[in-house]
Amino acid sequence: MLISHATPLYRHLRGEDQELQENKVANLRLAVARLDGIVLYPGETFSYWRLIGKPTRRKGYRDGMVLFLGRIGSDVGGGLCQLSNLIFWMTLHTPLTVVERYRHSHDVFPDTNRTQPFGSGATCAYPHRDLMIRNDTEQPFQLCVQVGKQVLKESGGPRHLRSAAMRS
Repeated sequence: MLISHATPLYRHLRGEDQELQENKVANLRLAVARLDGIVLYPGETFSYWRLIGKPTRRKGYRDGMVLFLGRIGSDVGGGLCQLSNLIFWMTLHTPLTVVERYRHSHDVFPDTNRTQPFGSGATCAYPHRDLMIRNDTEQPFQLCVQVGKQVLKESGGPRHLRSAAMRS
């Protein structure tokens, strides 16, 4: 069984700085480089922040859009929730166990080319809001993530997490 999913990198937002979206894409490229290809073996737990580490300017992360208490702002590493959202969504289509996940409290993209239902995302904020997934199966899963020109995508199946998706 093959599973794949993609989310748009750029959205038409009212009043939001386009530079924050460009920076988000740059941040996603850095995080994807840390996660693409990792294998989650039986009994292991995937931690989003343990693998990515703290997003800092020194590592090349830029100011991107963040949500805090229902307000839109910017901070270093902003936009990385798009990747945790995608990984969480794909995990829901596998036998893997989500052991830690936080949902967004505010819908910043109502009806703007929505690809997933609201409430199905996984917000992240270093180091306190992590996405953690445990492999309770007998099979390894590989995470494969790709930042394209227009979309963040993953594809895969129930045996492996592949390209921010699951692939067997």
